[in-house]
Amino acid sequence: MASRWVMRLLPTWTMLNADHVSLLASMLEVVVLALIILQEESSQLGLEINWSKTKLQAFDDSISPPPKVSVHGHEADVVDS
Repeated sequence: MASRWVMRLLPTWTMLNADHVSLLASMLEVVVLALIILQEESSQLGLEINWSKTKLQAFDDSISPPPKVSVHGHEADVVDS
């Protein structure tokens, strides 16, 4: 059976959420820059980042990441893997 695509028009007052975005980078500075760009671009669409739910995770056991990272005046928690 062929798959069907259904398009539904939403009223303008409907709030849309984009959950669970993952950004991967080899350096913390690149992640911070990516978050700044994400914040700036999403704000043009009327979306906001919930900084209290934003978490950063380091996958390199040889470094000791800071407990919090500042991004454009907002703080994001760094969590263990």
